[in-house]
Amino acid sequence: MGASASRREPAPGTDAAHEPAPDVAADTAPEPKRVAPDAAPEPAPKRAAAATDPFRELLGTEGNASALLKFAGYRTVLTLESLSWRARRAVRGARLELDVTHEKIQRRLLRIFHRVELLNLRRQGDLPKQIVYSVTQYEDGWQTRAAGVLYEDGGRVILLWPSPRRLHGVRGVDASARDEVRSIASLAATKRVNSSMLSLGHCSLILSHRGGDERGWLRCKEFLAQLQVNYKPPMAKFADEETVASLVASMSGGDEAVGTLMIPRRLVLAARRRQDSRQRGTLAVRNELDVALRKAARASAVLDVAAAGRVLTHFWKCMSRSKWGAVTRETFIDKVAAAAGLGTSDALVVWDEAVNGLLVPLVPLYFPAGSKPPLGTSDETISREPGDVRAGDILAITGHDYFWPACTALAITSLARDPSTCFSSTAYLSFCSFEQFVVRQNGYVFAGESVVWSAAIAVLDDLGTRRDGEANAEPGKARVREAVASLLIPSRIRPLVAGATVEYAEGDANLPRDDDDISWSRATIVSRDVHLAVIRMETNAEEKSVYLGSLRLVEDEPSAAAILLAHAAADHRYDIMQQILASDVMGNSPLSFTVGEPGKPISLRTDARATALDHAIVSRNIVGIGLLSDAYTRDQKLWQCCVATCHSLEKISSPQLTPKERADFSCAMRCGPGAYRHHMNPWTPFMVALGRQLEMILSPSMSTLPRFARDLMKPIESCGARNCCSDLCRSFPSSGAVSKIGKTRGRTQQTNC
Repeated sequence: MGASASRREPAPGTDAAHEPAPDVAADTAPEPKRVAPDAAPEPAPKRAAAATDPFRELLGTEGNASALLKFAGYRTVLTLESLSWRARRAVRGARLELDVTHEKIQRRLLRIFHRVELLNLRRQGDLPKQIVYSVTQYEDGWQTRAAGVLYEDGGRVILLWPSPRRLHGVRGVDASARDEVRSIASLAATKRVNSSMLSLGHCSLILSHRGGDERGWLRCKEFLAQLQVNYKPPMAKFADEETVASLVASMSGGDEAVGTLMIPRRLVLAARRRQDSRQRGTLAVRNELDVALRKAARASAVLDVAAAGRVLTHFWKCMSRSKWGAVTRETFIDKVAAAAGLGTSDALVVWDEAVNGLLVPLVPLYFPAGSKPPLGTSDETISREPGDVRAGDILAITGHDYFWPACTALAITSLARDPSTCFSSTAYLSFCSFEQFVVRQNGYVFAGESVVWSAAIAVLDDLGTRRDGEANAEPGKARVREAVASLLIPSRIRPLVAGATVEYAEGDANLPRDDDDISWSRATIVSRDVHLAVIRMETNAEEKSVYLGSLRLVEDEPSAAAILLAHAAADHRYDIMQQILASDVMGNSPLSFTVGEPGKPISLRTDARATALDHAIVSRNIVGIGLLSDAYTRDQKLWQCCVATCHSLEKISSPQLTPKERADFSCAMRCGPGAYRHHMNPWTPFMVALGRQLEMILSPSMSTLPRFARDLMKPIESCGARNCCSDLCRSFPSSGAVSKIGKTRGRTQQTNC
């Protein structure tokens, strides 16, 4: 077909005249406006290539980031990561060598090492207000541990970051022997447990050394020991006035007004500082365990908070029956879940949640095939590392060390159901009496997270925790007092009375000294006074009058009250010490009751004849020393006998003490300055002398004293004290000398005796 014509031709057989007339209106109408087609859009300019970041390329090169941190300090890693997202990605993707040679602050090192996890928790809103940090070192090398690597290089201590995600090769182990599926599940469960522990306020770092590097292992051990020594807890706040007044009164014979004058000023200042319990500062308590149980209940499909508490209680009871070995699947379902009231299907669900790391404080572990129970209690049944699960390994669960004291206390209080039963010697657990386990700890030292802890202190903390529905803390304090009072009955304490067998010694109160110079001899008490006793020696039947500070009561085993007093002195628990020392049975001579020496089981008596004073000195409990010395500082010779027979006296001159701690010890122990020579002891004039010549002090003859001495005595006279310093006035050479001292120092109120 051809192209179509622009005008149609007339049909054949028609005339042109018969053509229809044109439409005039159509001809006269304006032509429609032609719209020009849109212009084609200009092509978009090509995207410029991203400029190369030379700093990122520098950080991405192997070893450059470590070299930069070596020059600027390992803490600069936070500054590098904050420059840009490219720099942060490059730094976090690199293998860093952190030079921690001169680091002395433990928490700063751990915060840098776990900075990624902590920042993620803060972004999610789960960062706790307070975080407890711990460092653990393994001795068998990084080849067998999924731990951070700490080694020595040219005199420097190097920490590799990050820790290995898994074990890629263990010496002597074929990689094909590893069960990859279970290994991946083990790593995932461990990651969930660590994340939960961080959100619950616990951050740990596991370190090891390079295999065969014995010098590096020793250097790392010294570094970790130095970290522990230089670790300082957060600055404690001031205690409330009521607590301060109670402590000062307990250190001064029950009178606060006399205490502010007669006890050293540094003891009053130490009482004003709120000293938290060391066990509560390093291990979890009941409040933190409740938070963990609520978190576990939210993650569980079948448990609520009450059911989670029942499972944990029966889990602890099951472990106690199996010699504290890990619990396997069959044991958990038959003995733990059934006792907690769970059905078989719910028990299986709870087991799966526990082995996947969702029910902290329960932690999954894998043990080598063929391991015999109790699992994890001997060198033959050591658990596998995360990511190193092999065919036939046994899966079991155990409790986390950080929460174990709180779990123990929860189980004890739940099973006892009464505060006085928690320390009972007649009520029994499944394996021993409450007193034997809680107070005496079966003759063992309980330790977790490299920290020694006391089961009795943990139980008292649990009793003192506020329960649901309690308006204040008074019910908890009442429960604690009831539990402690159950130990202070006469039938449970052997008194220091006539007829009792004791050991007598005379030592040297001056330092340095040798413990071999103290020789103990057996004797029998013939009669005793408040601070003196007449004893008969077993060797020659000689009778002599001695001070009670030189005597130690001979017992088959220490009394439960003396053990609890030593635990409280070591853990800075002033309220427990005050209640025990206020009793008539132990309050008049608390340092005559022996316990185990520091570092050994407190319930086992040793040849050191240690007392609660030794535990207070080792733990640097200044206020505890003041509380224990109240019964002895009425007479300088009486207290000097206690100091002379103290086993840990050398600790007050340790080179690790700061100058302030040395001054505190000097004041608390009433020691002289310098070499602690007692014949130059400045505290001698201020020792209260058993009330002798009291009438002379408070008599009208005070008018003959200088004004400075009279102003000092007015508060004592106004409070009606009857135990004041008889040698105070005689210590001044003359009234002229005293007046001269007063004029030299200005006003009387500014004079410091």
